[in-house]
Amino acid sequence: MGNIIPLGMGTLVASFLPSTLAGFTEKGIVFVATSYVGIGLFGFFQNKKICSELRSLTNKLESGEVVGFVYDQKPDYLDAHAEIGILEMNQELLVLTTEDRTIQLPLKSLKGVKFGINIHALIGLGGWIVLEFKHPLKLESRKYSTMFKSAKRTRQLRRELINILNKS
Repeated sequence: MGNIIPLGMGTLVASFLPSTLAGFTEKGIVFVATSYVGIGLFGFFQNKKICSELRSLTNKLESGEVVGFVYDQKPDYLDAHAEIGILEMNQELLVLTTEDRTIQLPLKSLKGVKFGINIHALIGLGGWIVLEFKHPLKLESRKYSTMFKSAKRTRQLRRELINILNKS
């Protein structure tokens, strides 16, 4: 739904352009601009509900940050995130808790933190934080209900992880 709503918005707005702006180029520009804003606002459709349910299922009502991630499963073509979990970290350990499992990764085995391209990065609304463990962990903040705010938070989170790596 997070992809369908914005594309529907773009199509709808472009279809109502006055006939003086009925050329393909104008409609294409309006479609892309409207879809971009729509994805930024609705790309994490029902994120608040998802986060609330995950916190309830994992009994982590206050702690940690909700992230979308890929660790040992592949994402499907409709979503960059294979899983959604709650990220907790300290100077020694990174813990991801999903409704099905808990992944614990010692930070002493973290070799690097870098930026990675995903579908969100291609449109300027996110991108992976790639944590270089034996098996790479790719994650992206889902702290906020809009992709605009979550993309900004992902950049901040990457800086926090780099600082943790540099202190160890």
